[in-house]
Amino acid sequence: MHLEIHAKQPGLGMQSHVIQMNAGLPAGPRTATGRLRALLSDIIRDDATNFIRFDEVEWAWRVVDPLLKYWERTPDSIQSYPAGSWGPAQADRLFTTADRAWRNDV
Repeated sequence: MHLEIHAKQPGLGMQSHVIQMNAGLPAGPRTATGRLRALLSDIIRDDATNFIRFDEVEWAWRVVDPLLKYWERTPDSIQSYPAGSWGPAQADRLFTTADRAWRNDV
């Protein structure tokens, strides 16, 4: 897929320049590129099956926004941990019995 976009150049002037985007990855139906191509095809055909309506987006934000605001007010309610680690130590509390354990050998 090749896409060219005319974009305004940075600054106060009104000059534009062409930005070229190329996606030449294999596109089997289960690859990210294949799914992207399928979605773009749906857009071109005006098929909204795989997209949500605006009222659904609004509803989702009514659910998610209070959570985000709570987490913003109480940052300690979410345990952070370094990227690439096995997660916070508090996660070990999920398995308090001897017959359950995280699979950290992967």
